[in-house]
Amino acid sequence: MKAELTLPVEISAPGAGRILVVDDDARNLKLLDAILTAAGHHPIGSQSGEEALKFACEMNPDLILLDIMMPGIDGYGILRELKAAPETVDIPVVMVTSLHDQASKVRALEEGADDFLTKPVSKPELIARVRSLLKVKAYNDSLKDHHQILEEEVAKKTASLKLHSTQLEILNQASCMINSNLDVASILRSVVIAAHELWESDGAAAGIVDDGELLFKEWYWKGERHFGESRCHILRDLKSMSSFMEFLFCEDKRCGETCFVKTSGCEINERLAVPIYDRQRRIQACLLLFNPDKSPSEKKIIDNPLPGLIAIAATALDNARNVMELREKEEALHASLNEKNLLLKEIHHRVKNNLQAIVGLLEAHLGAIENLRDKEIFQKGQSLAMSMAIIHELLYSTEDYTKVNFGENTRKLVNHALELYPDRAKKVHVNYDLEELYLNADTAIPLSLIINELVSNALIHAFPNGRSGTVSISMRKTGRGGFAMEIADDGVGMDNTREIGGRQTLGLSLIHSLTDNLHGSMEVKVNGGTRYIIRFKEYFECEDLELG
Repeated sequence: MKAELTLPVEISAPGAGRILVVDDDARNLKLLDAILTAAGHHPIGSQSGEEALKFACEMNPDLILLDIMMPGIDGYGILRELKAAPETVDIPVVMVTSLHDQASKVRALEEGADDFLTKPVSKPELIARVRSLLKVKAYNDSLKDHHQILEEEVAKKTASLKLHSTQLEILNQASCMINSNLDVASILRSVVIAAHELWESDGAAAGIVDDGELLFKEWYWKGERHFGESRCHILRDLKSMSSFMEFLFCEDKRCGETCFVKTSGCEINERLAVPIYDRQRRIQACLLLFNPDKSPSEKKIIDNPLPGLIAIAATALDNARNVMELREKEEALHASLNEKNLLLKEIHHRVKNNLQAIVGLLEAHLGAIENLRDKEIFQKGQSLAMSMAIIHELLYSTEDYTKVNFGENTRKLVNHALELYPDRAKKVHVNYDLEELYLNADTAIPLSLIINELVSNALIHAFPNGRSGTVSISMRKTGRGGFAMEIADDGVGMDNTREIGGRQTLGLSLIHSLTDNLHGSMEVKVNGGTRYIIRFKEYFECEDLELG
């Protein structure tokens, strides 16, 4: 509340004043008493300095009329002691004396006198001086009282500012702790500690909604942390609250037979329940404060940052729940992906086994074939089946079931082809110039069949009559996402008319067909050997699907 400055009102006619009259002459005392009484004042007489000082301290008069010429301690001495004492320093003093010299007046004023009257005293002058000094005294008293009020107000505001500063610091620290966690238990623990400090309660706890009730797993009581698992039935009362930030003192509410904290020997006289809502205005948690401080300035919701703390906690709990749901979905996706990978691995394994079984069956029938041409066709069939089996073996043995190491695959294919033709393989050397490339299965399988066919043709036709030579295989990237594969030999070359233009051999027809399937192109050069250049881009079989 803003302090208002109230100036003392103008005193035009001061009321009755208590006036201490100090004079060793009884006649003067009687005269002054009569004048002052007639004017409505309350005079008190004293004939000695010691007695006058005593009366001044005990009575706190509004004005003192002091004679200078006194037995014992004179008027100057009394005046010095009055002005030296804190309780009498503000009392106006009028020196009343028969001394007429200027030096006496100056000395009296220097010692602290507020006015000076010469005996014999004029009644009108006395009344006028008394009225004037009482008026000044009234103003001084009013200012003094107002100064005291201001000091008290400043002290109160300073204490309030200090309290709010402390609360703000607690709230900032709690906000950092809450927002740095995605664990519900850690968030609630930070809320409990901060709320316990903000409301200076004996204890606090925070529970999460579980199966229609509030579940509490830990609580604080007078600086100690306790663990357990208890339920509280106050949730039904919290749901009936109308205000979004309403607090519920649940001493007489349905909280079960006994509050779960009381079972730990805690003396609880009152519980303050503060619900924590989610974005759909559903209660997701609840804060309980045990024996909270309810001083007027702190009980008001606008004077305490507890609602801000609850709002921060509500947002953090919402985020924690969302992250938890995302993690659960992510774990489910990982589980589904792992299951899919296992199935893919099993499929590749079985396809490889079936292809190897086909190779074995062809090998079993190979001995019964006498015609060399038929035997060559059987061997090529074996080689084609084995080339596909090799790819599935590579897919089965790697973590990525969609990509094939082209270099490793090519070397395995060529080694298998050399094993089928051991006599020719002894005189033919193979050079490799392969970049580190990984191709998808849709691309790797037709490329493997092409490599198998071209290398087999080179071993069979390029080096007749035991001739030695070299087969070179290279693969490189070209342009934007393109590739160029070259397979060349330094053998006798081939008949351009019969084999290149007309695609009359089964092998070349297969190569052209596979190249077309890759949406690629093939160029053949015959000059001191045969050189095949196949250009293509990585192929995805799904590109050929027509979506209705």
